[in-house]
Amino acid sequence: MPVILEPRAVTGQDVVDRLRPTPEQRITLIIIGAYALAILILWHLPVLKIILYPFKLLTVALHEFSHAAAGCCTGAKIESIQLDPDEGGATRMVTNRDCI
Repeated sequence: MPVILEPRAVTGQDVVDRLRPTPEQRITLIIIGAYALAILILWHLPVLKIILYPFKLLTVALHEFSHAAAGCCTGAKIESIQLDPDEGGATRMVTNRDCI
């Protein structure tokens, strides 16, 4: 016998119930928030600047490589990737597409 599903109206409470995190998800969100807060505080402490400097450069490098990967996915020619010692970077690419 086939199962016949009948549509029902979605109420605002249904949406709220679906968006409410479970206890496990709530713990995960708290941990993510604590990590983000710790990173924001520790990122700018002068004492830790020397220790964190290589990780900051790695973060910039990964960021620039993601620009290069996006360029490759859209058919652009990557001309250069530059990393600045002052924790900056630039990815230069050429494309013939106007929308990119």
